[in-house]
Amino acid sequence: MTDRDRPRAADQTIFTRGIPVSGPGRPESEWERADALLGVSHGMTLPPEEDVVVGSPGCQRCEVLPAPVRGPGTILLRLPHTYTLGKILSFLSHGPWPHHEREGVISIVAPVGSLAPVLSPIAERLTPVEQNETRVTFQPAGQPPRAAPQVEIDSLPAFVTKVRGGWLLDILRERRLRTVFHPILFCGNGATPAAPLPTVYGYECLMRAQVEDDVVMPGPMIEMARRADLVFQLDLAARRAAITGAAACHIQCKVFVNFMPNAIFNPESCLESTVRLIDEVGLTREQVVFEITESERLPESTYLKQIVDYYREHHFGVALDDVGAGFSSLGVLLAVRPDYVKIDMSLTRNVHLDADKALVASKLLETVQGLGMQTIAEGIEQPEELAWCTEHGVDFVQGFLFARPADPPPL
Repeated sequence: MTDRDRPRAADQTIFTRGIPVSGPGRPESEWERADALLGVSHGMTLPPEEDVVVGSPGCQRCEVLPAPVRGPGTILLRLPHTYTLGKILSFLSHGPWPHHEREGVISIVAPVGSLAPVLSPIAERLTPVEQNETRVTFQPAGQPPRAAPQVEIDSLPAFVTKVRGGWLLDILRERRLRTVFHPILFCGNGATPAAPLPTVYGYECLMRAQVEDDVVMPGPMIEMARRADLVFQLDLAARRAAITGAAACHIQCKVFVNFMPNAIFNPESCLESTVRLIDEVGLTREQVVFEITESERLPESTYLKQIVDYYREHHFGVALDDVGAGFSSLGVLLAVRPDYVKIDMSLTRNVHLDADKALVASKLLETVQGLGMQTIAEGIEQPEELAWCTEHGVDFVQGFLFARPADPPPL
């Protein structure tokens, strides 16, 4: 759908999957409305999914957190066929939740709190195909259906993921992300295998979160953010936590801030608040290096270059992470032409003991150095690895040999 075809905010009509669900032309009765929302009433097939457009997109994609999906309220389920419908009605008839069915739509009254105790046993009784074909929406108690500003329709697995991902939404809403700092050091600057104490060049900012007595590492948060459609919000919150944390620690050297390019909706609108925050907290732009990380395939090189160009126009450095592993290919290297290339630990770990690994790592270093880029070897844990890096002209090193990530910054 082109921009001209998108509904205007002034029309006050919200479209979900191409169906008007509020405003002019909306269905009159509650059950007609539920049928239209779930896209299957009166023999109607589900149209192709389209974006919900309300007003201008831009940075709202990153800045706005969705409302938590919690009871009390009403769950509306549309099952794919009569056999599945009968199976779930039979299960619900022996359960504690008030419910009724009309024209193939099951309405379940959910109690206060998490919806998982209601939805999880339903999902367990369906095959994967049935789950994916089941459509779900939720109406919070006390919110007039026709006044709802936006209605979202999900498959059952997607909706259950949102429900179970409430812990991440709580972290973001309550601003419980924090930053630890991992030093990046000059390689070969007065260091020896017996006394590996080179000078600190900068610190990489790493995301953590506190949930009661437990520290949550980045992996589970990124995975849940991807499944619950919170990647944009998580990436922005992590950038902000890194910048404010570095300023609070009065770091004077380089500050490496991770970002996921797939979480950038539009460089100018999504990154404007990040640039403004850097200026506000007193870090210099030349001090900050934005590090391209990837937990999934990187966007196509033209768009990635637009993001990098935006950072460079604002006088920031750019680093490419995990080169030699994952999705950071040589094609990306040539398209982005970063200031720093971080050699993945899969190539540096025990490099002094593995001739094949040493050959690959040395050729990669030779290529990167030939392109005029500075190199950072990650995952250095042994003095012999440091010695190999020094011998092969690596510019900087990072790893547990020197320090573990910490707050305040170590070394």
